[in-house]
Amino acid sequence: MSGPSISSESALEKLSNARQVIRSQTRSSKYWAAGDGFSEMFLGRPLGAPLDIAKAAGSDLAAVLDTLYEEFAKGAGTPGKVRELTRALQAATEPRGATEALARFDTAFAASKATVEEAAETICAVLTLRGYEELSRRAGTEAADDWLALWREMLWKHNSQQEAISVLGMLAAPPADKHKTLLESLGSSADNKMDTEVPTATTFTGGVREFLAKYGETGGSNMSLLGAFAFSQTLAPEELRGLLRFMKSEPEFLGLMVKVLRFAQDVNFDPTEVLNTGIFAHAAERRARIVEVIASRDLSNEFDRKLKEAWAEYGTEAQNRLAEILQKHSALPGHKVLSTLLMTLMKLTQMLIPGSWKTGA
Repeated sequence: MSGPSISSESALEKLSNARQVIRSQTRSSKYWAAGDGFSEMFLGRPLGAPLDIAKAAGSDLAAVLDTLYEEFAKGAGTPGKVRELTRALQAATEPRGATEALARFDTAFAASKATVEEAAETICAVLTLRGYEELSRRAGTEAADDWLALWREMLWKHNSQQEAISVLGMLAAPPADKHKTLLESLGSSADNKMDTEVPTATTFTGGVREFLAKYGETGGSNMSLLGAFAFSQTLAPEELRGLLRFMKSEPEFLGLMVKVLRFAQDVNFDPTEVLNTGIFAHAAERRARIVEVIASRDLSNEFDRKLKEAWAEYGTEAQNRLAEILQKHSALPGHKVLSTLLMTLMKLTQMLIPGSWKTGA
């Protein structure tokens, strides 16, 4: 990637400023305490990433993106505006877009007018520019190019799935006189079908699996993992290259990890969310339009029981499959890191399932 460079000192300063904006305008102190603990466990220790990087790529980025997309999902804005957000975040992973994002943020921050969207773009830009430099220095430009492609892919998957949920929320939220206008603004026939979409699955458990297949990347672990990966201070060059080859050749591994993490966050049902695993599975069981269930909030008091039953099956199945994939690659440089990540993931799920961390959101 040819383009501008950014020094380590400048990168840390910009991240610190962006994180200051995010933490002052989004979640509570209790949320940050829990989120930072998760980031250190999942990113800091296994990868050996500096703690500030782990928090920026983990709790900060996840929280600010959730906040931005949640606002749209609850009826603020239009489909066009939420798409602009997704495009702007992705542009911050390109050299020119990253430079422009950093300049906008610096100007706004100096005037005490920086927005959380500008702060989110800044985190994406710093991780991109500095991450590429760090990985090029330690593992070579080929490895850095592979990382950059994966980082962009994971950020895009996360944000495009968040965007889709936001649009569903918009379609469920407006008064009847605005509904037609919203549909017209969607443009393509494929997007218009979101208004009438009914899950393909016909059971609650089937609905769980369909939701995770469509929206599992909103669990955020892949985006955060790739964002912090390039900053590892403990992995040897051959381990960095080996892990990148593994992530390219075995996409199922990261795909399952993020789905497990997403489901673990939903096992303790949260009725305040616009759309989650339980609400989607309920729509499947009822054979109802997704936007209809979102709008009606006709939610069952049996969700917790059903979600726990589905988790008992899915969680065990996914863990066994992840272990099988690891066993196939036992000679891989960096195999120990993958094993540690898997063990950490399982510990995290047990911490997430009770849902007590949500009370600080």
